[in-house]
Amino acid sequence: MLVRVDSSGRRMAEAYDRRMRLYKRTTVESVRSILAEGFRDSSYNSEPEMERGTWFSEDPNDWAPGNPTLLAIDVPEDRVCESWRSKCNPVEWQIPSRHISDLPIEVIEDGA
Repeated sequence: MLVRVDSSGRRMAEAYDRRMRLYKRTTVESVRSILAEGFRDSSYNSEPEMERGTWFSEDPNDWAPGNPTLLAIDVPEDRVCESWRSKCNPVEWQIPSRHISDLPIEVIEDGA
C-alpha cells in the first residue's frame, strides 16, 4: 500500500493500493464455473518450476484461440510474486488461486 504525501513530505489521509490489471480468455462454459466457484489452479503447467495456478496475461489481446470470453481482475501488487511471471512470455502470469479467490471478476467480452 502506498501513502500519499504533500509537498512538505507529510502523510496525507488518503492511502491507496497499486493494482495490476490481468486478463484471462476462456470459454463460456468455464466462465460459468469461474463466476460460481472462483478460479482453480490449472493442471497444465508448461513451466514445471512455476507454482500451479491460473494463467493470466497483462495483454487483453493475448492469443487464445477458441476462447471468446475475456475476464479481468485487478490484483494488488503486493499479492503478485515475480516467480509467477512466465519465463517464456513475460506478459503472462500463473497465479495460485488462493491469492486471487477474493477479488472481483469483471466480464469484459461475453462470448455467449
